[in-house]
Amino acid sequence: MTGSEILRYCHFYKKESNPPFEQKDGRRLLWLAEKWLCEEGNGLIDDTNPKFKIASYIAAYVGKWSPYEFADVMEIYFSSIDDAALKEQIMKIYC
Repeated sequence: MTGSEILRYCHFYKKESNPPFEQKDGRRLLWLAEKWLCEEGNGLIDDTNPKFKIASYIAAYVGKWSPYEFADVMEIYFSSIDDAALKEQIMKIYC
């Protein structure tokens, strides 16, 4: 998928050049993950189940860069997409 195709699945990154969230705000980390995915990592996502693959990448990113706040940050992410089945799948993998 291209970055513009992935952008349709982004809830925090909207092509801004700088994060619109404060340093301690969990949404900033989600914004950074979505930005990287759109700009640099778009070759990681293909057309088969992109919603799951994007959520999985974001969970891996959050786990790497903020392991102690993982559950709180991912709760912000899941509240923005409102998909209980996806949340269950991702949390089984990463928790």
